[in-house]
Amino acid sequence: MLIYNLDNIKQATEFANHVDKPEVYSELGRAQMKQNALNEAIDAFLKANDPSEFHSVITLAHQNYDPEILIKFLTMARQTIKDKRIDSELIFAYAKGGEEKYLADLESLIENPN
Repeated sequence: MLIYNLDNIKQATEFANHVDKPEVYSELGRAQMKQNALNEAIDAFLKANDPSEFHSVITLAHQNYDPEILIKFLTMARQTIKDKRIDSELIFAYAKGGEEKYLADLESLIENPN
C-alpha cells in the first residue's frame, strides 16, 4: 500500500527494514526500479535474495553503471539462475570494475564452464 497507493518509497523502505521479509524487499526493489533507483533496488533484491528481475536490473545498469553493486547482484543471481546474459554481464562488470580485486574473480569465472 505504501508503494502503490501512497507512492512513498521512504516509508516503504522503513517498513521493509522493520518486517525484514524477502517478499517485502522484492516489492520494494521493483518499486525502486520504476523510479530508476538502481543501487537501492539492488540492495532490496539482495536482502530478498531475489534475482527474478535480473533483465530489468541489467537494462537499468547500462544507463547508471556502478560495477561494484552490479557485481554483487549478478553474483547472487548466478547462484540460482543459469543464464548466459548474467554470465556475460558479470564478466563485463568485472572488467569494467578495473580493480585488481576483481581480476581473480574474472579469471575464475572465465576458467569454469558457463
